[in-house]
Amino acid sequence: EAPVRTALSAPADPESIGAYDFTVRVHGEGFVVRVLAGDDGVLLTTDEMDIEAFEDAAVAIRRFLTES
Repeated sequence: EAPVRTALSAPADPESIGAYDFTVRVHGEGFVVRVLAGDDGVLLTTDEMDIEAFEDAAVAIRRFLTES
């Protein structure tokens, strides 16, 4: 998966969609959020969550991972 993520977000490429932030997977009964920071990562699961809260959670998790 890393080669695909890297190819899609190559910062030097003007056609890039931007740097990877986080992944949200939608399931029938909830959500899975994945946040990566270097070699570390976190999976967060939730039944319900406001769409804007996903980014807030991802930013807080990434901050925790980079400060640890």
